[in-house]
Amino acid sequence: MKKTSYNPAISEIEIWGVVLLLIPFISLLLATATLLARGNIAIWMFPTATAISLAIGHLLIGRHTPHTQALHRYYLVVLPSILFALISSAILYDNSFDGNTYHQGAIIDMLAGCNPYYHPEQIDIIWGRHYAKALEIAASTIAIFFNRIECGKAVNIMLIQASLFIAYSFLRRRFAQLSLQRTLLITTLITLCPTVIRQAYIYYTDYALYTF
Repeated sequence: MKKTSYNPAISEIEIWGVVLLLIPFISLLLATATLLARGNIAIWMFPTATAISLAIGHLLIGRHTPHTQALHRYYLVVLPSILFALISSAILYDNSFDGNTYHQGAIIDMLAGCNPYYHPEQIDIIWGRHYAKALEIAASTIAIFFNRIECGKAVNIMLIQASLFIAYSFLRRRFAQLSLQRTLLITTLITLCPTVIRQAYIYYTDYALYTF
């Protein structure tokens, strides 16, 4: 009898990645809508985004498979992935120059009540004032919730995790003839380029261009 191995459906793995991508995206969406309404970054944004993303994933998993084991796998993978992103980001400091100046500077100013849409002049450093701040806004929703600026780098890790899951599911679907080992190797090479590895735990934003 052929031994059955742990092999969740490809769509499940793709959903894991989509949910990890949705968390920073919905955090950004909630924060942007609030800022445009002349509000400020608030503590409720990240947990709300996480709950919405998890609920979407739950519904998608339920639609693709009737088995409760798929939901068990979903939570056993996604929740530890989120916790890993948060904990590892909290304990690993940003040691970059740009990250410690205008990237973190913009986040600190937003946490202090600056609304970059209406009062960009309140951001002290010129680069933080004029550069796009999507990743910084998403990171600020995490930083304010945990009251720790380093936690904001969890956005980086969740985007990388999402890229890994989505790239793997694409390769398994599009190139089914590849062995598991080759698929994992190609997924790693596609996702974890040197820029991504170096910038995973710092506030540089170039890595985002390489993850998707």
